[in-house]
Amino acid sequence: MNKQDLRKKLIKMRDNIDDLYAAGANKIICKKGYNIVKNQITPIAVYIAIGHEVNLKEMIERLLKEGKTLCAPKVKGKTMEFYKFISYDDLKPGPFGVLEPKNSLNPISLKYSVVFVPGVAFGLDGSRIGYGAGYYDRYFAKNDNNVLIGVAYDFQINQIFVADEYDIKMNRIICNDL
Repeated sequence: MNKQDLRKKLIKMRDNIDDLYAAGANKIICKKGYNIVKNQITPIAVYIAIGHEVNLKEMIERLLKEGKTLCAPKVKGKTMEFYKFISYDDLKPGPFGVLEPKNSLNPISLKYSVVFVPGVAFGLDGSRIGYGAGYYDRYFAKNDNNVLIGVAYDFQINQIFVADEYDIKMNRIICNDL
């Protein structure tokens, strides 16, 4: 199956998951994510879920409460940068309806950070299919000294597809089953 067809199929599957399944899966994934970064001292990059993406809110709120430095992506044209936020009140909808940090003065330079990356599909080799715009691929092609954690539901993992040469691979993938 080509990437576009697989993307459509998995987004449809994800959009139709049961709310109870999603809530349980999100809880498991947030616990796994928290255990990865609980001792992290560099900024931690997260994404803010949209639609039926894995929702990291439970982990994010716990990390914020502990005083960790968190940042989230903000899209400007064809580029993406990461900006610090200290609560969900610091976020507003961006060009795609995704919540982004309101602050756009000083992007955080991610170096040796853990970055949670959303995806539509992941291969066991770390390959990833996103939404097709390439924001994460372009950003991490230039900022390659971070640990990239792909985040997905179990049915989005172990997908078979051919990654393009510009597709950035994840260092690790977490889901509710692995």
